[in-house]
Amino acid sequence: REGRFMGTIRVRTNSSEPGYHDVDMTYQSRVLFGSIQTSSMNTTFMVGPPPHKPVEKHVIVHNQFPFPLLLTSALIPDPHFEILDFVPDQVVAVGARADPIKLRFTADSDMSLFSTTLSLATNVTTLNIPVNCYHGRLVLPPESADGLRAGMIGVNVSVTRRFNITNPNPIGVSITGVSCSAPGVELSVELVVKPSGELVQSPDIRTLLAPSPGKARHKTAPYIVPPKHTVVFRTDMAPDREADVTGAVSVQTERGL
Repeated sequence: REGRFMGTIRVRTNSSEPGYHDVDMTYQSRVLFGSIQTSSMNTTFMVGPPPHKPVEKHVIVHNQFPFPLLLTSALIPDPHFEILDFVPDQVVAVGARADPIKLRFTADSDMSLFSTTLSLATNVTTLNIPVNCYHGRLVLPPESADGLRAGMIGVNVSVTRRFNITNPNPIGVSITGVSCSAPGVELSVELVVKPSGELVQSPDIRTLLAPSPGKARHKTAPYIVPPKHTVVFRTDMAPDREADVTGAVSVQTERGL
């Protein structure tokens, strides 16, 4: 609820010194109804291929408090970012949107993937806005990098292999097509795993690559790997004649293979 509150926080320690076993700290607080909204689209930066040119975005602030918002200062500690066009003591009216800050981002690697914080001090609180930089690529574990090695497979015999692909980015990454250099391979999504390790209960299960007698390539409706999730792919190999099935699966995304 709204209002002014005060009280005491007691911290207990293992100190044996008299007077230091318990430490009491008084506090006063004011609780206000409302919020300050921002758009993550304006604080998320994708790294392009070199040469890296600066990218600029306006940070949008939406005042949802029942009184004007006073913006006093802005700070971002990461050297890849620069704050432009910020004027202290700007006022954002009740219910209004404003773009008081422009961020300039300059990458130094096309594999950059990190987060930092833009701190915006106001007359209500200090708003810590997450700022993300990402490369938009999917990551294949080292144990999956050798491709498909099923060995000699006879007629009417099916062999299954699995591999994982992880999306370490803060946004979803679209798989736009897949290909395989080995014949008779079917590739499908089997499991989707959350960052916590839990399974997604109703994942988008579909076949991305159908069996083909020759080298197969299939452009599919984009399959989106959710941010920070891991997808387990299943490959079923059943050639139409005895064959030594060895090959590689290539996954096409908006950033290439």
